[in-house]
Amino acid sequence: MNILKPIFAFLAILFLPNSKSSLFAQTNKELLQQKLIEYHSTPKEVAYLHLNKSSYLNGEQLAFTAYVSTARDLKPSLKTTNLYVQIKDSANTVLKEKLVLIDKGVGSNLFNIDSTFTGGNYTITAYTNWMKNFDQHYFFTENFQVLKTNLDDKQEKIELQNIDAQFLPESGHLVANTINKLGVIVKDPSGYGLSNATVELLNAKEEIIETTTLDKFGIGRINLNPKFSEAYKARIRYRGNEFFKDLDIEIFQKGILLSPEIKENGIVLQFRTNQKTLKDISKEEHTLTIQNSRSVKAISVVFEGNTILQTNLPFRNMEAGINILTLWDSKSNPVAERLIFNPNNLPVVNFNSPRMIAEKDSLKFRFKNAPNVDTTFFSISILPEETTSYDRKNSILTQFMLRPYLKGHIEGGDWYLKDLTENKLMALDNLLLTQGWSSYNWKDIFNNLKESPKYDFERYLSITGIANGSTEKERNFIVHASSTNPLSEITLPPGKDSFILENLVPMEGEDLFISKKKSKGSLVPAGLAMRFQKKLIGQFGRPTNFLSRETQYIPDDMSNYFTFMNNFGQDAEMLDEVLVETSIDPDLERERKLSTHAWGKVHVITDNEKMMFTTLAQYLRANNFSVQESPGGFIVNGGLSLMTSMNSSVSSGGSDNTFSQNIKASSTPEPDSEGMAIFLDGFPLAEKAMLYQFPMINIDYIEINRRGMGGGILEGNGSIKIYLDYTGSKNTNIGNRVQSFEFPVSFAANKQYYVPKYPNRFDEFFKNYGVIDWKGQLLATQDEPVEFKILKPEVDFQLIVEGFSSNGNLIHQVINLERPFN
Repeated sequence: MNILKPIFAFLAILFLPNSKSSLFAQTNKELLQQKLIEYHSTPKEVAYLHLNKSSYLNGEQLAFTAYVSTARDLKPSLKTTNLYVQIKDSANTVLKEKLVLIDKGVGSNLFNIDSTFTGGNYTITAYTNWMKNFDQHYFFTENFQVLKTNLDDKQEKIELQNIDAQFLPESGHLVANTINKLGVIVKDPSGYGLSNATVELLNAKEEIIETTTLDKFGIGRINLNPKFSEAYKARIRYRGNEFFKDLDIEIFQKGILLSPEIKENGIVLQFRTNQKTLKDISKEEHTLTIQNSRSVKAISVVFEGNTILQTNLPFRNMEAGINILTLWDSKSNPVAERLIFNPNNLPVVNFNSPRMIAEKDSLKFRFKNAPNVDTTFFSISILPEETTSYDRKNSILTQFMLRPYLKGHIEGGDWYLKDLTENKLMALDNLLLTQGWSSYNWKDIFNNLKESPKYDFERYLSITGIANGSTEKERNFIVHASSTNPLSEITLPPGKDSFILENLVPMEGEDLFISKKKSKGSLVPAGLAMRFQKKLIGQFGRPTNFLSRETQYIPDDMSNYFTFMNNFGQDAEMLDEVLVETSIDPDLERERKLSTHAWGKVHVITDNEKMMFTTLAQYLRANNFSVQESPGGFIVNGGLSLMTSMNSSVSSGGSDNTFSQNIKASSTPEPDSEGMAIFLDGFPLAEKAMLYQFPMINIDYIEINRRGMGGGILEGNGSIKIYLDYTGSKNTNIGNRVQSFEFPVSFAANKQYYVPKYPNRFDEFFKNYGVIDWKGQLLATQDEPVEFKILKPEVDFQLIVEGFSSNGNLIHQVINLERPFN
């Protein structure tokens, strides 16, 4: 066997991108490297959904946390904010869809498994607009099922009359008169591999020339030294069945094979060809590239009369995870390709065992970040240890580290990457062998490098406002605040008839309200026409490679429980009613939430107050404010100037008690000519005359900051921030001040996950199909561990933890725990 001396000479500089070695001609190699670097420099992002289960009962909720990372370094994507999530039935019809808001790469939401779903298989898909620019599997898709009982549908048994056997050449083609590796996949009619099937390779005389046994996923490899004119077939033996399959693969008289062998610390790489090919390529300079989303490295390859070249490539000099080895001819045409997996230094971390404390009927958990791990975003599905309702074969590890590089589906991707062993690495290499070429179409990519991406990164939503009437004068518009959008003011200069509102975050159920501001400060309806950036979510036109789940049925002896759960599901909305009828005052609860990020005290205006106080001035006077109102002005006094009090305390050399006394003494200051600062929907009002006789029925809540703390100089005399109630705009005179627009597409509001109610939480039905809890959006740092509580389980249970960190580490962890006895 000949040794490839040029490779050994080049290894010292192989892993220095853009190397300018004078040992080899650089033109073709540099061109390839430049093109590949240019392609990989275009940012890619990958989406994944951590689902709380994989099998559901009617009445339950499909909860998920979405993770969107950059493909290059697996760090949370900071560009995209819009993730589209759709559920489709077996006919590919969209049943439900949501636009999910992504912040720092993370978002969460849920779907109700209601009467829309009958028993059977469904698909959930998640993607961003930017992902539509690429053919690779950066989007997420997975199959789940809604359970049914044997009483509803008799289980159909799959007859093994036909199988799908595929024989896939390692480099994408068979070359005559040299040893070829063939990847072998044998599947049943449902697409699942025939575990431990035996494959015998037969020549034209039906003599056995090679034999192999497939792994648990029906995958293996076999060697073949084909003759150009000979036909071959395979005999497949499985559980007493025997099948024959012709090798319908073209055998080429010329070609080059790229064949790595996985070793403990790296790979032994061979280039193989035959004598007929060697006559044409002996002096031709080929280029080998080793690439992934993080780096591109290139090396020159010259056969020089050798049909076999070989060298060692250590893992330490390659990126962790998938590496794509591609051999190019002197005209930059790819002639052979192979995927390899480097198991060293994978970006995978685990939490240490959580601290668990029993507290009466609750169980408290405390999760602390692993050492050297930055902020961690994660979610936890909490299920009985014996559950059959969580049967997900692929995890966040599969989606981020394998899926984008492969063409076909992956059966049991999580098995390959969890607790890596030598046998698993060999099985993983067999999987990559059967993929042959990567998911990249280099010809198309190189041809389209200069083209601008068709689809943009989306950050929130945008709309265009088109003004009616004359463009000869300046016009001012007020875009009123909402729960997620601050108030903004737009000035349309003379000659302009439109403007763009960018970075809007419309939440479902909210409308857009815009007013035109007249010269004296009063507001009237805007009189605009609106053109929305997005009018519907639309279909995602990428092929979805996944395995349909084997149909799971509720056993007959549990059908009563199943019926109970389905009936419960029909009344799922009652959960909200139960919560509303508790002793918690909803207005007080809302005030607490609104006060979280407020400097002042929030007052939600109740229906009684709207009846009691006709105008804003009446309400403020009842709360000890001095109000001077007239058609030409509106001045409020009664705030506390914190700066004045502080200066008084410091000048007198007073103690903390002196400071408190000064505050008390200043609580009724002398009237100020300007009065307190007043804001409307977050916008400071310079002209306050519009508040004259302002009706209370139009106000949702008021934030009162008597001291002016946190508001800067503008609020030195205190502030009053008024937020309007637009829900009844059609029935009040708010409608005389605003123009409303309904968003055709809006972000799904976060909804609370409800644990279903069960007859009990310890029987076989619960152990198999029950839910203990779901924690959808958790965050831990080195300084701030995560703490949460659940209802104390009555069975042994498991925590299925998934997520990622801000520095690019992935988490997939299953923690089994015993039920507490105290």
